[in-house]
Formats: sequence, structure tokens, C-alpha cells
Amino acid sequence: MRNKTQRLSLLMYILKAIGWTVLFLFLTEAFVRLFIVSSPSLTGKSEGGVVEIYGLEGYGIIYYRANMEIATPYTGGENIVVLGDSFTQARHIPFWKNYSSIAERELRSSGYKIDVRNFGYMASAIPYYIGLGPGIMATYHPTLVVIQVTYDDCIGTRIFNKTAPFFFNRSSDGNITLKHSDTSELFVKSDSRKNRGFSFLTFSSSSILNLIAIQKGQDPTNTPTGQTALPENIPGLLKQEFSKLRSVYGNTQIVFIIRPEFNKSTSRFYIENQKILSKNIEIYPEWHIMYLDTPFNTALQQGVMPTGFGNTKPLSGHWNINGQKIVGEYLAEKISEILNTQ
Repeated sequence: MRNKTQRLSLLMYILKAIGWTVLFLFLTEAFVRLFIVSSPSLTGKSEGGVVEIYGLEGYGIIYYRANMEIATPYTGGENIVVLGDSFTQARHIPFWKNYSSIAERELRSSGYKIDVRNFGYMASAIPYYIGLGPGIMATYHPTLVVIQVTYDDCIGTRIFNKTAPFFFNRSSDGNITLKHSDTSELFVKSDSRKNRGFSFLTFSSSSILNLIAIQKGQDPTNTPTGQTALPENIPGLLKQEFSKLRSVYGNTQIVFIIRPEFNKSTSRFYIENQKILSKNIEIYPEWHIMYLDTPFNTALQQGVMPTGFGNTKPLSGHWNINGQKIVGEYLAEKISEILNTQ
């Protein structure tokens, strides 16, 4: 009888221990998903060696190398630089599962010694990619550049946002001039992952708040005085923007990833609104376009959702692990095709 009581006491002790452990893990998971429990400073991200944990949409981990570069599985080899907004930064999933990492693994498995350098950052737009260009080219000498873009990145309010690191100023005659919000030297010419002198940008506190709001789907930016959010001469604006982009990156091969939109009424991804960019991209023989509507719609037909997370509405927000995998594999194929023709 005594042994039976002791066994019951031991069993109750074990069950309580398991229960408290499960409760602790549950509360930890809830906390991580509701709050950003690790948000390094911008200085820390620039210097590298810091980790960011994110849980507001999905659950993600990012390890930053120097120069705000998001780590990928491999180092060494020919550089391919990836630029983009929060879809490229991919705070919502583990960094080794974003499309840059997937493309790098695919290319390595195909025999290419490629180092994919991911510099995606939330709320980026075309002025940012132009402004970073001289430093990117001088520091990394990329064989190829990837730019994830949407038409809003080229004609939306963000391109005139004076709190952004780089922005456009437009004169009365419609000509645009690239400006940046800090006058200090932004780039160095050393390709060192331990480099501490390179800094892509300097944010003001207001720009951080704007970036966070934009990443949540809001647009807090008041268009600067004298500017309009949607210029009347959109074709002329796009022509100027892509001309500036070409002058910075020269004859370097560029792959433009055109992000599709989702139509809730038809439950389909579409790119019709994005085709305004194609006419300006197709002018240059070194530039290539990667559309994602077809592979995303194919995934939907197979019951795979490329957007949405467990703590968000289905088919909303950023690319999830499925979407990132589709983009990464498709990008690797596109890069392989380009490299094979050089």
C-alpha cells in the first residue's frame, strides 16, 4: 500500500512538472508571437553580429552580418546582391528559409559557387536602391543584382518621403533629383564582413515609426509640400527612375522580382497593375523580369498558400515559408539561366 502511494505521488509530481513546463512554453510562445522580444539597434545591425526575433506576423529570426546584411547559408564565391523591402528582409520566418537563402542553396547544389548577399529592408523603395548603388558596386562588385519591386515602390508616396534614407525631390518641370537624409559618407570600398565603417543609412526616430507603420500596411507619410503622391506624368517619372538606376548599376545583369497582388474576389494573384513597370525594364537587354503570379496561383490550386501565417488572416500580408520557397527556387532557375548565357 505504501509503495502504491509513493508511485501515485511520483506520478502526480511528474504530471505537474510536465504541466508547468507546457504552460511555460505556451506563455513563452504567446509572448514571442505578440511582441518583438529582440530588436537590435540600427547601429547593431550595421555593425553585424546581432539577432532579431520577430513575432507580430509569423515567427522569424534574423542574424545580421556587417552592413545590415542578412545572413545566408554560404559565404565566398561570386556575389549576387539582393535588394527589396520587407518581403525580402523576411522578418516573419527564420532567415535560413527566406528566398535569398533558398536560391543560394539551389545554386550551390547546381554547382555554382555563389554568395547571395541579402540587403532587404522594410519599406524600401526605388530611391533606396538607387542610393545604395554606388556603395553596392564599389564594395561587393556583384555579378548580378536582384531587385524585388512593385509599382508602388516607384510611384507611391514613399519615393518623396524626406524622412527616408533616400528620396526624390521633384522640380516644377517634373525632373527628379535623388536626395539622402544624412550628409555623412555612407559607403566604403572594403568587402569585409567584419567591416565597421560601412553604413547604408542613418534613420531618424520619425523614419523608424514610418517604416513600422508602413510594414503594418499603413501609410503615415504626408507627401512633402509641393509634391504629389501620384504624378500626372507617371511614364515620364518611371523613365527617369530607371534611367538613374541604369546609370548606377551600368551593364550589370539585374533580375526584377515583380511582386503580385492578391484579388480576394477571384482568389487569384495578378500582375496587371505591375505591367506599367515592364515597359521601362524591357528597354535594357541586361535586365530581366520575374513574374510570380503563375507559380503562386499554381500553388493555390495545389492547396498551398504562399502568404499568410498562423497568427494572421489566410492569404494576407507577407510571403510565408511556402511563398519564400517558391520565389527562391524560381529565382535560382532564373539566375542559372542568365549565368549560362554569359
